[in-house]
Amino acid sequence: MIPVKIDLHNFLAYKDPGPLSLEGVETACLTGSNGAGKSSLLDAITWALWGKARAPSIDDMIHQGQDEMSVTLEFISSGVLYKVMRKRTAGKRGSSLLDLHIWNEEMPDWRGIGGATIRETQEQIDQLLNLDYDTFFNSAFLQQGNADAFTTKTPAERKKILASILGLDQWDRFEDNTKAKIKGLKLDQERIDARLGDMEAQIDTEEQVQQELTEAQEKVTVTAAKLAAAESRKEDVDAARTRYEAANKQSHEIGQRMARRTSTIATVSREQEEAKAKAGTIEEDQAKLKAMQDELEQMPDVDPAEIERQTAVMQDTRQKLSTLEGENKALERTVPPVKAKIEKINSLTDPVCPTCGQPLSDEHKASTIAELEKEIEAKREEYRLRQEEIKALQVFLTPVEEELNLWKEQKTDCEAKAREIDQLQHRIELAEQSMLRIQDLEKRIEEASAEQAEDEVKLLEQQAIVAELQETILQADAARQEVARLSEDKARADQLVGVAQQKLAAIESLKEQVAKLTDERKEAADRLSIYEDLRVAFGKKGVPAMIIETVVPEIEASANDLLTRMTDGRMNVRIDTQKETKAGDIREALDIIISDDLGSRPYEMYSGGEAFRINFSIRIALSKLLARRAGAQLRSLFIDEGFGSQDAKGRENLVAAINSIQDDFDLILVITHIEELKEAFPMRIEIEKTADGSVFRVE
Repeated sequence: MIPVKIDLHNFLAYKDPGPLSLEGVETACLTGSNGAGKSSLLDAITWALWGKARAPSIDDMIHQGQDEMSVTLEFISSGVLYKVMRKRTAGKRGSSLLDLHIWNEEMPDWRGIGGATIRETQEQIDQLLNLDYDTFFNSAFLQQGNADAFTTKTPAERKKILASILGLDQWDRFEDNTKAKIKGLKLDQERIDARLGDMEAQIDTEEQVQQELTEAQEKVTVTAAKLAAAESRKEDVDAARTRYEAANKQSHEIGQRMARRTSTIATVSREQEEAKAKAGTIEEDQAKLKAMQDELEQMPDVDPAEIERQTAVMQDTRQKLSTLEGENKALERTVPPVKAKIEKINSLTDPVCPTCGQPLSDEHKASTIAELEKEIEAKREEYRLRQEEIKALQVFLTPVEEELNLWKEQKTDCEAKAREIDQLQHRIELAEQSMLRIQDLEKRIEEASAEQAEDEVKLLEQQAIVAELQETILQADAARQEVARLSEDKARADQLVGVAQQKLAAIESLKEQVAKLTDERKEAADRLSIYEDLRVAFGKKGVPAMIIETVVPEIEASANDLLTRMTDGRMNVRIDTQKETKAGDIREALDIIISDDLGSRPYEMYSGGEAFRINFSIRIALSKLLARRAGAQLRSLFIDEGFGSQDAKGRENLVAAINSIQDDFDLILVITHIEELKEAFPMRIEIEKTADGSVFRVE
């Protein structure tokens, strides 16, 4: 991971200083007064990448007076340019944001590759860097006041950090996976052993099952013989029952047939009596018919055409009468108005003509009244003449109506007698038919009586058969019960045979399964032995220990190279990976032993400038190891202060040591506030504290 550009907003001492470009920077120092924000730049890198920094809480890193902050870091990893942006808003409902982008050379533009959540995006960053914060903090980042973060840890903690730097976590996963495999194989063995135990216990019952099969087969033979005899007896009883049921059914059918025939005979007898009653009145009806026919012949004939003509004359006369009467009624209504005019003229003192409205003289008045009276007289004459015509028509109409009424009465009498003659003729025909039917009914009664006598004989025969078989039928239930009982006994015996045969077949199958399971158990045991060896190999004392044993000399050599330069050859470091206990056993360790003019003694016995030089050399050695580690490729080194504990010669040696490792890193940033050290580095980044927050410039 190589930082390329840092853009800060409201982060610690910085408000909006603009982006800091590190492109082209190889070795540089960050200088400025205390509190200006030199270390804050390194905090910005760790917070952007891992969300962690020196502050006790995230919100403490927000610039004073502000409520939100952000850091955008562009960096190169494995030759690819990435950008991570982390934001934070303070408050009771504070929120955080994390985005990850990759530079797309084809577009060219940034393309988001972050996850759906902050956790997912952080996991992507960790996988991309192949490095977590603790490993970075204990190797490539010599933080102010924490240069001894590695050396002051316990041997076990040092070994854990070294394992992380070397990427030995995968061996832990290998060991965990192997342990899971071992656990699974042991469970498989336990299951196989349990199954083998159950199977062998079942196989041991083979002789007992064979005896059960023999006894069951013998029981089947005995029960089958008894069942055959019982079924033969049941067949005899069933045959008798069949005859009994047939006779009983036939008796029932004969009885029903006789009952229907008795009903038929009674019905035919009634019909015969009715036919005789109808035939008895035929002579009387014939005499009455002759008399009515004679009477009908003596009645006068009426010409229908004459009736129709007279009816038309009568209707025409009635129409004329109606017209004349209506005209007279209308004429009656015209007289009163004329009379009213005469009365009005007579009552006037100053007469005026009611017609023309002119004044009337006496002569004219008399003349007008005379004309009106003449008009009335003419209407009366017209009325009288019409009344005379009406009377004449009424006189003419009376005999016509009387004659038509007489003809209608005669016609009605003739029609009534004709209907009565038809009824008598129909009754005589029915009587004649009844006389013919009486003979047929008598024959049917004789035939039915003969059939009834035959059925009575048959009924007695079937009833005798039913009585004869009655006793045999009583044995049917016992025969059925015996067959049912013996059938159940045989079924149970067959079932026992089947069960015993199935058990024997299952035992044979179990023998085959036992052979297979035995082979499986041997195979599982072989695999378990292999995984046990792998577990030891993947464990702390296996391959990881061998790898650590391999790299420890490299760390020692690298650390001693720097330590020799910084102490003019007076000190060197030794790292022991094993230690003898008081009991005489050998245990894994990672002890740091320092040798100087006074001899060898533990690191804890050193302090001040000497301790810093020891810490520095070991941390640089770890950083160089991390820079070369496959996967991590952290070719950056960050050194925060530490020069204050050194004298002039010590500082000179430190600078020389830093310059000697330039080829191992793509970027080395050294933080210092010591003025005389600024010129010792080819480039420097000046940090200045202002009222609007700290700012920086590259020189």
